[in-house]
Amino acid sequence: MSVNKTSILGVLEDRFDRIAPIEEDSILQAESSPFGVTQAICFVDFSRRITDSDFNIEEYQERFLSRAFYSRNDASRWNLYLLLLCDRHSYKKLLATGKALEIERNELYGRKFVLPDEQLEELLNYVVGPAEVFDSPRPTSSISIWRDKLTVLGLPPFPESSPASKIVGDYIDGKPTPGTAKPLEKRSPIPPPQPIDQIAIRDFRPCLDDSEYQFGMVNLIVGENGVGKTSLLEAIEYWVCGRTRRSQTPSGNPDIRIRFRDDPNW
Repeated sequence: MSVNKTSILGVLEDRFDRIAPIEEDSILQAESSPFGVTQAICFVDFSRRITDSDFNIEEYQERFLSRAFYSRNDASRWNLYLLLLCDRHSYKKLLATGKALEIERNELYGRKFVLPDEQLEELLNYVVGPAEVFDSPRPTSSISIWRDKLTVLGLPPFPESSPASKIVGDYIDGKPTPGTAKPLEKRSPIPPPQPIDQIAIRDFRPCLDDSEYQFGMVNLIVGENGVGKTSLLEAIEYWVCGRTRRSQTPSGNPDIRIRFRDDPNW
């Protein structure tokens, strides 16, 4: 079955900042670079070579992935993905023979996924976020985000040359940079939050479904790409905010419960 290159390219263009062919247009290298810093690299192969009987993932990744891995010294090295596309009939065959699982278990240089074309968009929602997250222009700095939010609230702007700590401190103390808005009213201090002792997660992300985690005073979250490290933190973000930055509109009906230290109730 022939591949719809136009459709695949459209899905990628909705989510990535840079897309370039690396071999006869059958493999695309797509980079996600919010704020101008590359955060994730996806190699999308729709050549159907995965269906060849002599396909060898070790040789393939040395040829196409190793250079991208070793040439990076930033976070993108640890967020490298290979997506091998095929038609649904071939996908079922690859599952039945165990070839798809064998490839996906190989985590050298990055996470690998074997999938039919129609699942590409769903997988990218997990890898880099849904397309609507990238619809609006991205600010160039955290100061720009602050300035835009203050403008929406009718608060005066501030000079970007001022230290961020001074800017925030002045607003909290009710002494904003001179402008048309009124100073903020002094409020009672907010009590510090209690440490999270345990979290139970249901129907949030497939990699975390039906999971519970216990926390200490200091926690080190370790795991391979795609196992759910970021999703665990986003589950806490969702519990606090009702949404996450990557997904403004949650799908389904997530059930997340948090228990704080020294509190027996969820």
